[in-house]
Amino acid sequence: MERERERNYWQHRDRVANQRSRIDNKIPESCAYVRPLGSVRSNPIQTAQVNRDNKKLVEKMVYIMNTGGGVDMSEPWRDHNRAVISQRRRDQEQITIARENAKMLDRLERAQPTYRAEKFEADRRRNEEFAARASRYPYHPLDRPQH
Repeated sequence: MERERERNYWQHRDRVANQRSRIDNKIPESCAYVRPLGSVRSNPIQTAQVNRDNKKLVEKMVYIMNTGGGVDMSEPWRDHNRAVISQRRRDQEQITIARENAKMLDRLERAQPTYRAEKFEADRRRNEEFAARASRYPYHPLDRPQH
């Protein structure tokens, strides 16, 4: 048992060691950044443009680092007054509830009955007759006045 476990372990280790990568990490052959630097150096106008752009970027980065970015990170929709926030949330919930109620009312108004009232009344009368025949004492429906 132990020998078989040891053999399985070493087989597993061999398989892991011999496993080839499935991800292609090679550099693409036809990319702009693979271009030889000689063509860039031979064009002084292009080199000057790149240097100007780099200088502008460095100046912007220095400004951002010195001023902390100058970006207001607070969310504009978030008010720091809790009462205003909760009132706004309650108003939104009220609007949502009113909208849902209007949809439900519309569905109820468009709904068609699933049974006919005449058939329902006829079944009721027939069941009352059955109840009157089957009962030992006189049958009196609860919804009709007794004489």
